[in-house]
Amino acid sequence: MVGWLSFKKNEILIAMNKRHNTMRPILFALIAMLLFASCNLPVSPKVLKNATTGNDYEHFERYTKGGGTVSTTVKDIEINWFCDSITIEAYDGSEVVFSETSPKRLDDSTSMYYLLDDHGTSLTIQFCRAKVKIKNDSLHKQLHIFIPRDMHLDDIEINGVSHAITLTGIHCENLEINSVDASIVLDGSTIGDLEVNGVDEELTAIFHQMPNDIEFNTVDGNYTLYVPLDAGMTIEMNGLSSELHSGLPVRKEGSHNDDATIIGNGACDIEVNGVDSHLTLYALSEDGKVDTTSNYKYMKHTSNKKSNKKH
Repeated sequence: MVGWLSFKKNEILIAMNKRHNTMRPILFALIAMLLFASCNLPVSPKVLKNATTGNDYEHFERYTKGGGTVSTTVKDIEINWFCDSITIEAYDGSEVVFSETSPKRLDDSTSMYYLLDDHGTSLTIQFCRAKVKIKNDSLHKQLHIFIPRDMHLDDIEINGVSHAITLTGIHCENLEINSVDASIVLDGSTIGDLEVNGVDEELTAIFHQMPNDIEFNTVDGNYTLYVPLDAGMTIEMNGLSSELHSGLPVRKEGSHNDDATIIGNGACDIEVNGVDSHLTLYALSEDGKVDTTSNYKYMKHTSNKKSNKKH
């Protein structure tokens, strides 16, 4: 069974490298199959490091090699980066600046490529040249993107495998992350809607202002949120072996285990779907700093375990 899941993770990897919009259906199918299996399956990250990335995308002739600088007319950013790290942070400049670094010598095949649409509003960044196959974790490429501090984006979409993702001080209406074997940090970013889909994920987010909606669709995901003291959330934990640890006072809506958990006024909707998913909430201190020790008096544990298995 372990080998079967490793194969499925590799299948997700291949799909992500063909076209990013094929990744989510396969991911959700994997989650569904594991739910019906009604058990937790260990996986090995070696599958991802030994796999090969075939970065295929359309209209390659319109892309520009390497990093670049674009104006603040950009509203949407799509990133397809299949290993190593992605850093997006606010800075005091007036343009969107992006580049890559690597200890390896990069050439026409292994360098990043980008495309700015004709309207100057949509930026797409690709890991390497189209139709080039590269062994994962072989280039150690880091993508760096700097966004003007007062710039507000409509959409950021990140697709990738086996990497670290960090967003600091970014303003974005919609953030979507599709990943396998990823470590994600959101530090002080203002986000309207957050959606995270993946396998083997860890996410840590510091929110000084709560999003409107948060959705996690995952197999083996661990999510830690640091939120304001007066944050309001309505939390639904769906799936098999889903656990909620809350450092804020909670109340249940209804009397059944699968009903929503309410915190404060319940304004932010949080939905966790998948297998072996864990959500931990901590309240920030009054001055907005991270202080987990002040949460222990409220820390409660809620476990939602659903299964279609008949006994």
